[in-house]
Amino acid sequence: MNDRNETLLVGTIFGEPRFSQTKTGGTCAQFTVSVKRPDPSRVTDLINVTAWDSLADRLALEFGPDRRILVRGRIQKSSFLTQEGTRKTFTKVSAEALEHPDETVIPSTQEQMTEDYGYAA
Repeated sequence: MNDRNETLLVGTIFGEPRFSQTKTGGTCAQFTVSVKRPDPSRVTDLINVTAWDSLADRLALEFGPDRRILVRGRIQKSSFLTQEGTRKTFTKVSAEALEHPDETVIPSTQEQMTEDYGYAA
């Protein structure tokens, strides 16, 4: 089986998305998705997401704070050195697709595993 880095988030946009322009004229959107865990504790995870160019433009046009969103993407881990010389590490999702979850059919985990990897129950 080949390595894969895929993630699917379904949640609510938390706060205002932040938009910026790159030096080459591209658009970058950074936003946070609030996702409730399915366990009884109902803890909420706040997951940082970055969308580029046409996805960032779509986010600006179709989504806003407190809107439901489905994000398909990949997990990225990055780090940098502060001015004090301390290394800071962070994890985010780099979006590859943004969708309205109420309009999207999401296969069950078993269906997806069977489709992707040929697993059978």
